[in-house]
Amino acid sequence: MFRLIRSALRSAGRGVAHDPEVRKFEERHRRLVQFIRRRLTPDERFGLYLTVGLVLAAFFVYLFFGVVEDLVGQPSLIQSDLNIINLLQVLRNPGFTAVMFFLTYLGQWQVILAGAVCVGVVLAARGRRHDLAVLGVTLVGTEVFVWLVRRVINRPRPTLVNALSPEEGSSFPSGHALVAVVFYGLAAYFVMRYVRGRWRRALVAFTGVVLVLAIGFSRIYLGAHWPSDVFASFAAGAAWLTLLITTLEIRRKFSDAPRPRPIVTGKRYAWLVGAAGAAWAAFAVVFFLSQPRVYAPYLIEEPVLQVSAAEVAGPIFAGLPRDSESITGLAKEPINFVLVGTRAELDGAFAAAGWLPSDRINARSFFRMLFAAAANLDYPQGPGIPTFWNGRPNDFAYEQATVRRTIRQRHHIHIWSTDFAVGDDRRVWLGTAHYDRGIKIATTILIPTHSIDPAVDKERQKVLADLQATGRVESDSEMQMVDPMMGTNEAGDAFFTDGKAAVVFLKGQPVPASP
Repeated sequence: MFRLIRSALRSAGRGVAHDPEVRKFEERHRRLVQFIRRRLTPDERFGLYLTVGLVLAAFFVYLFFGVVEDLVGQPSLIQSDLNIINLLQVLRNPGFTAVMFFLTYLGQWQVILAGAVCVGVVLAARGRRHDLAVLGVTLVGTEVFVWLVRRVINRPRPTLVNALSPEEGSSFPSGHALVAVVFYGLAAYFVMRYVRGRWRRALVAFTGVVLVLAIGFSRIYLGAHWPSDVFASFAAGAAWLTLLITTLEIRRKFSDAPRPRPIVTGKRYAWLVGAAGAAWAAFAVVFFLSQPRVYAPYLIEEPVLQVSAAEVAGPIFAGLPRDSESITGLAKEPINFVLVGTRAELDGAFAAAGWLPSDRINARSFFRMLFAAAANLDYPQGPGIPTFWNGRPNDFAYEQATVRRTIRQRHHIHIWSTDFAVGDDRRVWLGTAHYDRGIKIATTILIPTHSIDPAVDKERQKVLADLQATGRVESDSEMQMVDPMMGTNEAGDAFFTDGKAAVVFLKGQPVPASP
């Protein structure tokens, strides 16, 4: 197949080259054509290598300044950052958090410095003084670049309520992510120059890319940086790394200077490389174990606002969103439930109505849900894709299986807590209810998710009837949450609604006496 494509491209190229109009253009603009040919010739010192390198670097620079522009003038970027960093809280657990701390320390300056020393020793032993100088100057230049940009764009860090690793100072760009791209990218490049075999080189490159992405993700997961900080750092680091590798490759292929004479060769060099790698890995592990770590977020007590029962059906929503949101902050399904009661009263009422709390989404529950969906099996408490309200993913959800007992179909309601309470402990909760009627690959989020019945009002009435049947509803009414509308949800499914929400006050349940 590759040979066929290559042959077709060559034939097309020859056809274009011999076209009469193309030849006329070449005659009229001889100097321009010669300049372009030299820029696309692999054997030219400043030919194809430089052209490709500059084009790639310009592309990454464009991405970097695109984020800077959005940061200054696009509030949607701020909303997306907030939604993503809040969503990652759903994934947090002590084991995964420990891994994230280890990865983030791989981007700490102490570990980077230790790695640079080890790489420097290996390069010096190989006589690569030029590469050693490039490595040193590059790391210093990267730190200076981060310092300058932070002085210009003084972006606040994520709030402490999200942070497992709170830090001070400007958030943009992420120094960990930027330095990781440059250092681990250069290290991978040096290794690839001495590794034989296409697949081995591909494995080295793949490992470097995964490591850099993981370090950047750890900064978002731990709440130290906004997602756009890390993305912009990846773009800036990739531009810088592209220019460095382009320069090194041109010098290596076209320099007339004699190749440096290795100081250490053969098995001794192999042992040196192994010892340097082991020393750096040992330092990274010891450094990680010596650092204090917190496996729970820094909690900030948020004030609870007392409201009257009459205020629940309208006034409290002044200035607050009345729709659920996509991860980018776009309005989606309207809120169609307002529930008042304690968490225990909610759990009790839904349990009495035959509804179960959904499992928290994590790797285990997600893959279990995928297997159940593929095999058309029952998973009564399968997790749902989180949805947002006011920048936060839903706190929990309830679901009820259909008579077919399959994960593909279920009744579902997402629940968010608010800062409002009626009385001392009866919170105001918001919800969006819909009927999941099948599984599909959503084009908007590119992962398997449920498709919904477009008549979301039917599901609202169904949930309300189930709660009323338990005898645990103190009172219920309706409010006009939004105007009647049609729209699409996060998965791209259409829906229509009269825009009303059910306002339900749950009864307080008596505490059973001790025997």
